[in-house]
Amino acid sequence: MFDYRHQLDDDLALLPPLPRHAGGQFAAIERSRPRIRKWLNWVDETKSADDVRTFFLMCCRDIG
Repeated sequence: MFDYRHQLDDDLALLPPLPRHAGGQFAAIERSRPRIRKWLNWVDETKSADDVRTFFLMCCRDIG
């Protein structure tokens, strides 16, 4: 898996889209769905954490 971490400060780091983060990311999508739909055309097609996990795995494969 692609290994990258950029620490911004003590509490914040940038990480690649790791599959273990899919559940939290899906929860954020669910909470924000009405607001983000107009900017992100993939929102309505993202129906589960597994959809997010599949996307993250694809991203990591393409990066690494």
